[in-house]
Amino acid sequence: MKKEEIELVEAVHKARLKSTRLLEEQGISTLALILSKTLVDVVENPEKIDALI
Repeated sequence: MKKEEIELVEAVHKARLKSTRLLEEQGISTLALILSKTLVDVVENPEKIDALI
């Protein structure tokens, strides 16, 4: 492999790693948002707790 090809492959791997990290962070943020909305809903409507039990 030529030096340029190796650098390109390394750049692709770095970009893929960064993309994967961003997707993981987005997923964690989405889960946190869903959890917070659910908690707010339960606090505002405590009767929903009884429905879950």
